[in-house]
Amino acid sequence: MQITDILNEAEKITGGRFELIDEPGGEISYSDGVFVIGVGKDKTLRAAGLAISDEKQVRLLAGGIRMLFEEKKKAEPVNLLARLIFEDNAPVSEVYRAAEQCGITNVDRYVFLMRFEAGEEDDTDYELLKEAFGSADQDIFFRIDYNHLVIAHAAGEGFDPREYALMMTESVMSEAMVKVKVAYSGRKRTLPDLRQGYLEAYAAFNAAVLGGVVPDVISYEILGVERIVSKTDEATCRLFLKELYGHEGLPDIDDSMKAMAVEFLDNDLEISETARKLYMHRNTFIYQLDKFQKQTGLNLRNFKDAMTYKMSLMIAKRLEQLTEEEM
Repeated sequence: MQITDILNEAEKITGGRFELIDEPGGEISYSDGVFVIGVGKDKTLRAAGLAISDEKQVRLLAGGIRMLFEEKKKAEPVNLLARLIFEDNAPVSEVYRAAEQCGITNVDRYVFLMRFEAGEEDDTDYELLKEAFGSADQDIFFRIDYNHLVIAHAAGEGFDPREYALMMTESVMSEAMVKVKVAYSGRKRTLPDLRQGYLEAYAAFNAAVLGGVVPDVISYEILGVERIVSKTDEATCRLFLKELYGHEGLPDIDDSMKAMAVEFLDNDLEISETARKLYMHRNTFIYQLDKFQKQTGLNLRNFKDAMTYKMSLMIAKRLEQLTEEEM
């Protein structure tokens, strides 16, 4: 909880007016309905509109604020370490020097990157998540930007990163009512390696987009073709599509035909299952497959042609990514 939230709640309960002022404070004092008490270095709590009988409540409030200031002070060395690893890509010697100051050592870790839907993440969610997932002694928790949080979680024997990532998405949704997707790296054994872990998790998001619908949990290590395509340059993407279709783009088919083809690929080329999900008669769906073949030259019932079309979809999305990066 933020200090401002605590002060707002205290005002609702007591009817007083609370504020923190940048002045050195000391022992509690009371004069003309105003309490003044020190809560930290160069920080004083001023509580107005209260009676002398409210002294106990003011003392309790001041004690809680002091604890928050102390927690933030303890977190500063860890925040510095996280910034050196994930943001500054600092030299190894600098990373270990910062790690020594906060008691962080080399242990096996996975890097989890949480991506919030646009506009979903705020300071309250950040504090809730930090309390829920970043409290272990050897965990490193860092806010990359407004919609991305990264956790380097210490992993013991038998740790399942996928189960942990699923737990994260479920907990965030149930506790904060926030939609989030999580990508995670392979196992990393040293602190400097965590930078590579972050890059893997970030790349996993970009690669997963190429495969179609992005799942809630993404593992960098199990993305095969997507990882390869995500490293393809613009010239190669254009050449692939031109050699396949005669122009630098996908076949000229309508959206419903494309959606039918994607559904067929997602259902492992199962005709009956795809027809059921599309609410089509099986024969009608077969007719659509034949129509697709005439328009594109690809027979999706043939595994090689199906994979060719799936690859072309990923290549086209990769080309879109590259075009957007240039803008």
